Amino acid sequence: MKLLVPVNNFESTVRQIEAGGEELYLGADSSTFHNLSFNGRGRLNPKGERNCPDFKELKDIVQYAHEKDVQVMFTANLPFLANNPDGSREYLKLFIKYVTDAMEAGVDSVIVADLGAVQILRKEGINIHIAASTFFEIINKEQIACLEELGVNRVVLSYQLTMEEIMELTESTKLEIEIFGHYGCSFYDDCNLKHNFGEQTADLLGVPCRNVYDVTENGTFTHSCQFLNASLACSVCSMRRLQEAGVYATKLVGRDLDMDMNYQITAVYSKLLHALREKQMTAEEYNALRGEVLPEWWRRVYCRKQQCKYLPGLTTGSYIGLDEL
Repeated sequence: MKLLVPVNNFESTVRQIEAGGEELYLGADSSTFHNLSFNGRGRLNPKGERNCPDFKELKDIVQYAHEKDVQVMFTANLPFLANNPDGSREYLKLFIKYVTDAMEAGVDSVIVADLGAVQILRKEGINIHIAASTFFEIINKEQIACLEELGVNRVVLSYQLTMEEIMELTESTKLEIEIFGHYGCSFYDDCNLKHNFGEQTADLLGVPCRNVYDVTENGTFTHSCQFLNASLACSVCSMRRLQEAGVYATKLVGRDLDMDMNYQITAVYSKLLHALREKQMTAEEYNALRGEVLPEWWRRVYCRKQQCKYLPGLTTGSYIGLDEL
């Protein structure tokens, strides 16, 4: 199982590879939009820094990554594609140019989010590895078979799948299967709002799903909690089973997050994955290793708050059904 990590400039590329990243994903700033971009993120992060490099820097990033035997996946995953309001195809032409410019820079794969994007790229004769992103909400064999027929090479499974469902899907196809290893959530509209509005501007709105709310009963305050938070963050406890299931890549989310934090997260997953590759571990052996690797801040932020992906819990029970736990 490969470790797919986020980068947003040359410096972060160097550090993420040093931390153990084996595949990189990023977009590029095409200057087509003011706030939006072709890669599903606002042009600026909450600090006002660019989320994506320009194409010149992208070429330098790809060259450096290839020297380190690291592949680069290019995000062209705007959730929708359409003609211009006047019926012209200028918008689609700009999208195609965005992808072909990245190919000229040497990227290894293109991540798309729309069925039309897959068809457009193949119709234009663009021959490159294509990954179908989480926007496809892939949950069954039929979807995977359809995408394979259309020429897709990798599929990113939906966040909501259980471990058993992931195992069943990896056994059903020869396509590369990718899952979300750290962060990532599609249960609410705030992500779409922030990424489309522009990270810096939308940050003024806060993150409604992560906010703390006061809960009252019959007008009387009872407690405070993150009432709307249905997102989960960490898959460390599930890495051994995901590896054994044949998952091709695990993705760490964070192109618009603090890169210093991203490096620490990458390093933790890298240590665990390398250990799993060296020997087949029992659950007890892996749990002991996990205890040695995880820093205290990780336990405080993720473990004690039960931010566990792919494991039974109240959050997973809210969307797969409590009778499944």
